[in-house]
Amino acid sequence: MLGFQTYHNNMKLISQKPQHIGFSSKNRCKKRVDQNTLTNSSFTLVDSECVIDDLVNRFNIPFGQVPGDPAVGTNLWDYIFDPNSEETRLKIDTEVKRVISLDPRITVGSIKLFSSEHGVYVKLEIAIKPTNLVSEVSILFDIASNNAILTT
Repeated sequence: MLGFQTYHNNMKLISQKPQHIGFSSKNRCKKRVDQNTLTNSSFTLVDSECVIDDLVNRFNIPFGQVPGDPAVGTNLWDYIFDPNSEETRLKIDTEVKRVISLDPRITVGSIKLFSSEHGVYVKLEIAIKPTNLVSEVSILFDIASNNAILTT
């Protein structure tokens, strides 16, 4: 059996056999055990970075390009090159909400759009289940590379 085991930030990662390779990391997220859950003999899925990476990946997949799952992806890139009007901003906002709604682990608090010479910045306030801790995520839809990039 191939597997792995690593240590990170005083939290032991449980050895796991790799589940699958694909666009989504839902099946690849690792279960972490800290001292509290170790003493309670329970495990908790707490990898919010994994969920955010999944979201950014969804924004990089053109709509309908995943075989067997045509709802995955986005047509957001069609709107990035449109004139900066209220209608275009509404289309981008609607598409961002649609893509996020495909992931049941994420609840959206707010969405803010900003134009720049590099593309469009989308600043999201999201809560990741089950902890529902609020995080701010900024994504640049870069027109030079045609990629969604997580920014700080």
